[in-house]
Amino acid sequence: MEKLIISYDFGYHDWGIGEFYKYFHEKIVENENVNLEYIHLKEFSKRFGKGMNRDSPLFNWFNLIIYNENNGKMFVHSWYDYATEILDYCVSNNINLVKLSCVSNLTDQIIKKYEGQIEVCPSVYCLEKWSDSTFLIDSRTKDKKNIEKIYFNGAAHGIRKNIINAVSGYDFFDLRVKSNPKYFRQKKDYYEELNNYKFGLSLNGAANICYRDLELFGLGVLNIRQPLKSKTYNPIIKDVHYKEFITDEFVQDILNRGDISKSIINLEKDVKDFYQSKEYDYMINESLEWFNNNCLPEKQYNIILSFLNKFDIFY
Repeated sequence: MEKLIISYDFGYHDWGIGEFYKYFHEKIVENENVNLEYIHLKEFSKRFGKGMNRDSPLFNWFNLIIYNENNGKMFVHSWYDYATEILDYCVSNNINLVKLSCVSNLTDQIIKKYEGQIEVCPSVYCLEKWSDSTFLIDSRTKDKKNIEKIYFNGAAHGIRKNIINAVSGYDFFDLRVKSNPKYFRQKKDYYEELNNYKFGLSLNGAANICYRDLELFGLGVLNIRQPLKSKTYNPIIKDVHYKEFITDEFVQDILNRGDISKSIINLEKDVKDFYQSKEYDYMINESLEWFNNNCLPEKQYNIILSFLNKFDIFY
């Protein structure tokens, strides 16, 4: 069997992406009949006359590459916020990308655009830390959720910052912003505190999806968010896995600096009414099942491995 190259950057201890790529590599060696050579991404990028850096769509540490140097066929799995830029990058640089697996900002329109040229597969999304799935499972306690407020703990940037600033004065929101170390919670404390809340807030970042989506699913906290437009292998579905109470119209009112006080009153009523409905428990169960099927390392390994079609895509 021809030798394939696998390339990635481990990063640092407990970083979810690097730890998973190492895990993925080790599982392939252990379970699959394939001749695989590891080359660090920094060295691998030199074969293409490039350098590894955060601004390169292809050669950055959010990506895992498998490559057949005999025919140039390449597979990329990416957790880069701008993963879809890899497609134009490879076309422009005559790189024979045969399949891209990603989530961030992936839409049906992008998949259709490259149809017949590059196969684009909606993939799984990641947690920030390798230890996070264990923390989530250990912290999850259904009967502790007694606070009827919307909880958020994270960084405020971009449009997200506008939203956080606008709702921060309302008692229905409990916000812990990273720029304020007095209130911001580190991971284990964050999960233990979040587990006391019935509702959690997830706001789009650069990727149009967030660690927070997975964290809320894993803890059994109702995910309240903006419209989710990124595609995943197993779809995250509105009114099944999350409630779209933070609408585009609501966000636009914030950006236009309109009066949102009435919208907040309606939002609080809608959220609390929904909690009293039978749908609440249904959605918690569905989102928890989604977490178990898409966020645990063994499940993610099997899903991403399936994209390789028993490595036939390289020949």
